[in-house]
Amino acid sequence: MEVEWHGLRLKPSPAVLELDSADGRSTPAWKGPLELSAWDCFFVVLAIVSIGLDILSDCYVAYAHALNERITMMWLSIVFIVVPAWVSTLVSLLMILQDRQNNVKMQWTWRWITLFHIFPLVLVPRYVNSLSFGLKSQQKSRPKLARQVLYYRMLWEDYDAAYLRLIEAFLEACPQLLVQSVFIFRSYSELRDESSYFFLHIAIPLALSLFSLAHAVVCYKRSLRISQNEKRMTCSGSITLLLSQICLISSRVIVLTLFIIEVPVPIILGALIARIFFNMTWLYMFLEFFHVDSKVESFVLRGVLSVMYLFTYVDFSHGNSGKRHLVHHIATVIDCGALLTLYYIYAYHVNVYCIVAAICLYPLGLMLLVFYYCKCHPTSMSDGVHVVHVEQSL
Repeated sequence: MEVEWHGLRLKPSPAVLELDSADGRSTPAWKGPLELSAWDCFFVVLAIVSIGLDILSDCYVAYAHALNERITMMWLSIVFIVVPAWVSTLVSLLMILQDRQNNVKMQWTWRWITLFHIFPLVLVPRYVNSLSFGLKSQQKSRPKLARQVLYYRMLWEDYDAAYLRLIEAFLEACPQLLVQSVFIFRSYSELRDESSYFFLHIAIPLALSLFSLAHAVVCYKRSLRISQNEKRMTCSGSITLLLSQICLISSRVIVLTLFIIEVPVPIILGALIARIFFNMTWLYMFLEFFHVDSKVESFVLRGVLSVMYLFTYVDFSHGNSGKRHLVHHIATVIDCGALLTLYYIYAYHVNVYCIVAAICLYPLGLMLLVFYYCKCHPTSMSDGVHVVHVEQSL
């Protein structure tokens, strides 16, 4: 199956446009095996649950700040809930318009679609559709071509959901994670005597945001591989990659938090702009988006990735991924060293424990990442490669 694109979104195969007529088609929508394990279903359900918990925890944090008369923190929490929800809603509406242009039939009525877009739940119907199509594709009573169409639609919906979730995670979970971390460090003397308040109102929502962000990266990588008829990530690979992302993001957030709370604002802005400019430069040198035709869209995409790469690395292109990983992580290690040096210069009291944690977590994340690529990354047919030729006579 050759993959076509709408920008960064997969374009639907013609076979998904008329599901009822799939029996008469000679070309299947999906040329791989119709595999759907309990782990795949669990991963979809986990995504839905984590989205709900992340939204509820952020709302609860805003409510807790309001009760304690921390008005600035309350409004910051609200902004980082509402603005990403608006952006996700806008992107989701653009996807719906593309679906209508391609005559793709919606699975939900307009009443439900409107309801999901009024509330920040645009990901829920896509994940529910993906799970529904996947379960239907496993029904042996259906014709094989119909099952292939259903399986393709499952992958297509799952990719859309993973793509939307990645955008929302970096717009919502990243700022929330950084803001709450800065708040903890600046208010630690007040919070350390209120352990129940700290764990219930701060630590648990912080952990949920971290998990949501790492999980969004893993979901995108899993979905992109399967939807392009490539190598499927195993259960052990997904868990290893998830732990790696948690360590890498945690280390980066700790370094940025220490840097922000002690260093003057002009130096903070200068350092962040310099890193974003470096990211833009190496993205133009090492990363080519063959499926993005517009120069404006390509520039905007690289700008978004440059900000995203302040926290972690997400690969959107094929080939030379090892070189891109190497450049990114070497640059990040140098950047972290420079930020910690500035923190040490400007800080009145150096937080040794946090520095040690940041220094230990990043190498641990890199070791887990190397272990994933050496032991858990699928590289052969026995590991689940999905490039399978379909018989001519079905």
